[in-house]
Parts: sequence; structure tokens; C-alpha cells
Amino acid sequence: MKTTCPICGQDERETMHGTYSMEVPPSIPGGAIEIQDATWEHCNACGEDFIADDLNKAIARVQYHRLGLLS
Repeated sequence: MKTTCPICGQDERETMHGTYSMEVPPSIPGGAIEIQDATWEHCNACGEDFIADDLNKAIARVQYHRLGLLS
């Protein structure tokens, strides 16, 4: 089911499931972060991704691990 995107206003936002991949700044070693079995929303009109708290926490755990910090 598609919902309205709050960025562009188009009805092109849909739920995605699979491997979520994102580029990170050079200050975080290891290249792109990939989270397996993730769920997020993506707007096909403007390309914006909307991530839920659980995916955001998974990304943060990977970043903390790469930086040698406690999560």
C-alpha cells in the first residue's frame, strides 16, 4: 500500500523489506553499512527513505562497533 510522502507530497511512498544499505561519512571506517532483513519506507517519486526506530538503532550499533564505542 502506498502512502503520501511528507517531503514531496506524492502518493509514491511504499514499505520496503530486504537489505538496507547506506553510505557513511569518511569518519566511520568500513564503507557502506548494510542491515539485513530490514524494513523501511521509500518514496519512489523523490527517492527519500524513511527509517523506523529499530532500523535506526541497528545502524547506530554498527557505527558504534566500527568506532570501538559502547552501544
